[in-house]
Amino acid sequence: MQSGTLDALPEKIVVDIKHDGAGVIDQATATLKSHAKDQTDTAIFEYSVWANLGEKLTFVPWDSRYIYLI
Repeated sequence: MQSGTLDALPEKIVVDIKHDGAGVIDQATATLKSHAKDQTDTAIFEYSVWANLGEKLTFVPWDSRYIYLI
């Protein structure tokens, strides 16, 4: 990642939550926790959700800077 790239990341992203292969059942907002001063090429976003024990969930983060037309 080039210097200043973390500055270009959004402060928040949406994470879609899918249940056991079905469609999206919920969404969570993830907050950027990485800082430009960190010497890493990894961006870290933090979010939390409630789930039942044994529930099969898939988390799909998406970047709102890009719009996908299907």
